[in-house]
Amino acid sequence: IIEMTSASSSQSVSETTRTTDTATTSAAPRLRRWRLWGAVAVGVVAVGAIPLPHHVTGSAAVQTRSDARQRLVMPVSGRVELKVESQTAVQPGQVLGRIRSDDLDNQLAQAQREWQQARLGVQSAQQQLSLAQARWAAAERRESIALEGVERAKEDTRGDLPQRQRWQRERDVLPAQVAAIEAEIAGIEAEIVGLQGQLTAVQKTVTALTSLQSHGAIREADLWEAQGRLASLTADISQRRGLMAAKRQEIEQQHGWMAAKTAQMDEVDFQFAKTALAARDDYQAQATYTETARTEVATAEAHLRASQELAARWQLDVQQLEQQRSQLTLVATHAGTVITPDLDLLDGTRLEAGQELLTVVDLQQLTAEVEIRQEDLDWVQPGARVRFRRPADARVYEAVVTDAGIVPVVQTSEQQQRPMLKVRILIDNSQEFLLPGVEGYAHIQTPKVCLARKVSREFQKLFPWGKFFSWL
Repeated sequence: IIEMTSASSSQSVSETTRTTDTATTSAAPRLRRWRLWGAVAVGVVAVGAIPLPHHVTGSAAVQTRSDARQRLVMPVSGRVELKVESQTAVQPGQVLGRIRSDDLDNQLAQAQREWQQARLGVQSAQQQLSLAQARWAAAERRESIALEGVERAKEDTRGDLPQRQRWQRERDVLPAQVAAIEAEIAGIEAEIVGLQGQLTAVQKTVTALTSLQSHGAIREADLWEAQGRLASLTADISQRRGLMAAKRQEIEQQHGWMAAKTAQMDEVDFQFAKTALAARDDYQAQATYTETARTEVATAEAHLRASQELAARWQLDVQQLEQQRSQLTLVATHAGTVITPDLDLLDGTRLEAGQELLTVVDLQQLTAEVEIRQEDLDWVQPGARVRFRRPADARVYEAVVTDAGIVPVVQTSEQQQRPMLKVRILIDNSQEFLLPGVEGYAHIQTPKVCLARKVSREFQKLFPWGKFFSWL
């Protein structure tokens, strides 16, 4: 039993030992696998964190800089005489050619003749204005003298006024005197009527007494007394009639005096009116002449202004034509190279105004606009270095993104239907191998990017998971 027990114990220990060895043997490979996978993961993370160079690529077309080119066009029609050839380097101030324009010469000669004629017209207008002003000044002086004559006529009238007033007073008294005389005549007439009544009665008495005396009925003395009475009455009537005639003559005399006083006053009034009218007529005539002279001055001034404006217009035309003629000598304003081909074919030919002649470009620094995708905009920074290449050309041209490099115009490619942006770059073309119009592609250098981010961005371009999973 003891032996069996020992054997059983030994067998159990052996089985336990084998089980432990088997477990130890199976756990070691798993640990090694986990370690391997951990090492791989660490390696992947380490590789993904390695910063790698990055660039944005886009197509580009070479252009000239706006401040480094000179485009010459024909200012006028004419024949051109060129002093340079294609691909010739020029400096500022260098004569590029000259233009012979017969039309411009003829226009300038005609304008100069018209200008000279207009200046003569200005001189003539100035002389006419001076004469008109002199006539106006003389007319104003004569008008002033005529006005003084009117005032003198008024003064003369005021000087004769006391005598005329005396004549007026004397004439005004005469009607009252005539009325008094007429009243006396009326009284005398009344007396004559009374005397005639008495005379009629005495005549009847004398007739009766004469008849009685012839019959001896009365005394002769009574008849004589009656006849004496009749003679006395007849004398009284005759005296009264004579006195009345004298009074009527006195009235006529008074009327004569009134007429004389009136005539004297009328003469004074007439002379005053005549003098005043003459002075007033003279003043009005002089005022009219002054107004006419003033109108002549205004007309002369207007004519002078019109002549001066005409001369100024012709002078401006002459200046403009002379300026155009000064432009007939074509001078370079920029240092650069003549890039217009076949210039020899234009030399000596007639070209029309506005026709392009040649272009001078500074080829050492050219510009280009690189098309990039809109999602690459974040990588591009002003001042970034750029490498420009032409297709099938190993030469590399250095460039930089300008400060105003991003063109704020979104365009869509017709082939890709993707929003595209343009980035302006400045190319170093010191060797002048590039020419405007050449197309190529540009690599815009960006800050280094870790591999993981670069791969993630490329996957994002292919599979835009962020549109559906906001946490990615």
